[in-house]
Amino acid sequence: METIGGSNPFVVFTFIAAPAVMTNAAAVMSLTTANRLARAVDRGRTLLAELSKTEGQTTETRFVQVREIGVAHRRAELLIRALGAFQLAFGAFAAASLVALLGACLALIAPRVVVTITLFLVVAIMLVAIGALTMGAGLLVHESRLAYRILHEQTLAISSLQSTLPPGL
Repeated sequence: METIGGSNPFVVFTFIAAPAVMTNAAAVMSLTTANRLARAVDRGRTLLAELSKTEGQTTETRFVQVREIGVAHRRAELLIRALGAFQLAFGAFAAASLVALLGACLALIAPRVVVTITLFLVVAIMLVAIGALTMGAGLLVHESRLAYRILHEQTLAISSLQSTLPPGL
């Protein structure tokens, strides 16, 4: 019986290495997303602490803080969804590696139809994993835009405040 890739048994490692490399990518994205989530939660807690102080705050300041808390909550939701997508991708890439290895072993002893089914299974699992990785990346882009928008608004508020101060301060 012929193996995948003809007479070269090392071609199998290509089918195993690709999902393994992508597993690493999903793991790195998962770790960075967890760090971003921790920062978003800390920011939300800081804003809640500032909002609980009522002395010396104008209604406008409190309105801005409530709005920023809402944005921090939305960012955390997006990051949790992205983290879930990356973890799905991580698991799917690992499963694809395992099924590819199983398929390589089956290629030596099983009928061709079993090997073909295994190959299609690997491709299907990889499509799920790539879709999850893509979805997670898209969610991170959306979250980054929210963070930038808040930063931009804060910068504009500081600039307008500085323009009202007397020169030299």
